[in-house]
Amino acid sequence: MPAHVAAALEVARRLGAIPVENYAASALGELELSRGRPERATAHLAKCVRLDIEYGVGLPSVVPSNADLVEAYLRVGRPGDAIRELETLEEQARATGSRWAAATAARCRGLLADEDGYESLLLHAPELHGEDEPFERARTELLLGRRRRHSRHRAAARVVLHQALSTFETLGVEPWAEQARLELRATGETPAPRLGGSPMTLTPQELQVALVVAGGATNKEAGAALFISPKTVEFHLGYVYGKLGVRSRTELVPKARGPVLTGATRCPRDVSSRRSREWRRC
Repeated sequence: MPAHVAAALEVARRLGAIPVENYAASALGELELSRGRPERATAHLAKCVRLDIEYGVGLPSVVPSNADLVEAYLRVGRPGDAIRELETLEEQARATGSRWAAATAARCRGLLADEDGYESLLLHAPELHGEDEPFERARTELLLGRRRRHSRHRAAARVVLHQALSTFETLGVEPWAEQARLELRATGETPAPRLGGSPMTLTPQELQVALVVAGGATNKEAGAALFISPKTVEFHLGYVYGKLGVRSRTELVPKARGPVLTGATRCPRDVSSRRSREWRRC
């Protein structure tokens, strides 16, 4: 991923697309946080916040780095900086009505809360996220599981850690999935190996083939629809089966018609255009 960010920055600087620098800092920060390296994450995410101020970005979900910075500050032992950043996030949530900001602010408050207060806050945050933000819900479940484990409520910790792990694996975000596994091991449980891979591991061509074939097309029909040969369809389909852990078209159908895979063809474009509109409004 760092190589992709470097390439994006090179193109952005050549074209004068200044906001990409902000997105790059946010991406690198989240990557380091997912790998359990909060010191490195803090440097990237603090830069992102500085750029937000410089560019006058007032909508927190345009470059969603504030909550990550709060978590990073706490993990490196800087609670004062975490509180300052959280107060900014809460103010932005009130000013903009952003559901993402309100939910992640509740999550951060839960991280800062004492033993008597963290549970209700970390349970409330997923309710604010709703069903259409599975990644953020899983992030909150991971942190709730960690707090419960530290409070010696191991059985309760395992419940939400399994939920987080399942979502992370479905979404194909392996670094976060590994964090959930580590937490489960710390509770004394060894997570079972996962059967079948994530749809997010498919290449764009494999994804197209999977969707068309799952819709009932033969290899010949799929090839005609995608402007490739039936042999090429067969070639890609072999990789699809291997990556998803299925053995037939029948087993492929529920995988291809699930919310993650069917949404994968439209999510990146929709998110990109939405953020672009939000950036212009700011």
